[in-house]
Amino acid sequence: MITLLTSDIHQKISGGNIYNSQLLAVLQKHQFLTSLEMIVDLNTLAFQTNKIYIADGILIQPELDVNRFKNHQVFFLIHLWPSKNPALAASMREKLIVVEKEICQNFNVIVTGQSSFDYITLGLGQSTKNTLLLQPGIPDYWIQKKVYPKLPQKILYLSNFIEGKGHDTLLAVMAKLNIESVAVDCYGEILSETYFKVFNRSVEQLGLRNIRYKGVVDYKQINPLLLEYDLLLHFSEYESFGMSCLEAMASGIPIVMTPTGNYENYLAMGIRGVLPNFEITEAFSQLKKIITTEAYYQEHFVSLAHFDCPTWGKTFEPLLLKLKP
Repeated sequence: MITLLTSDIHQKISGGNIYNSQLLAVLQKHQFLTSLEMIVDLNTLAFQTNKIYIADGILIQPELDVNRFKNHQVFFLIHLWPSKNPALAASMREKLIVVEKEICQNFNVIVTGQSSFDYITLGLGQSTKNTLLLQPGIPDYWIQKKVYPKLPQKILYLSNFIEGKGHDTLLAVMAKLNIESVAVDCYGEILSETYFKVFNRSVEQLGLRNIRYKGVVDYKQINPLLLEYDLLLHFSEYESFGMSCLEAMASGIPIVMTPTGNYENYLAMGIRGVLPNFEITEAFSQLKKIITTEAYYQEHFVSLAHFDCPTWGKTFEPLLLKLKP
């Protein structure tokens, strides 16, 4: 029996939760008995010797006592190392780093993005010998966009509303552009009411009638939704991977994104749209050029012609081999 442990955030739609759900689906397809438990604290869980546990990194806390389950079969699934959160106080980050080092030393680790993989050596100073890098995939039914307008008019911002997701940059850039013929639709869970209220207030104050919040989209509808748009923006300040960017590119939708998540691999593939920094002036300059210059926009969607993305089944093959008796 394999049990995936996570928090009640699993009830929301996010890249991490989609990844977790797809992992369970692939395990079940390969005849593994699986279950999911939403818990509050790993320190209080009664671990069973006949189970394999996959613990979501969201459950890593500064006071986590890893000694109590060292003798059990536990994998840690890391979407983003908690200590990498830029909003953390220094004292909290130091405590988390101690726990994260112990996890790397004593358990199998699954990381879902290159940045989280690199952080093990560069940030934590630990070996990656017990680490699997399993980056997200797409379902095998995914469809690609075939016909593009001369210039993008419908723009998508697909990201949950929580601190660090870059909606403030979006508003600053769109206010500076001041082009009402281009519309930006925002989709995502509201994970921070305060953040969302600031967003709405700013939209009103800046008079940005071409920016609209459209609600939450189910994972099964993401590909059809993407195909309705000409461009995806992603101005996040930090990502483990950035699934919305992957999903957009796998759908043939050009992107303009900050240098987070899997951006180095995208640059290596020759994909256009990765910004060199987080500056608003740079984002403004690139977006203005892409929505006003036909040849420049064309370069972006042509660069996606040979973008290759694995299916979820392919993504989890290394883990399946490790779990098989």
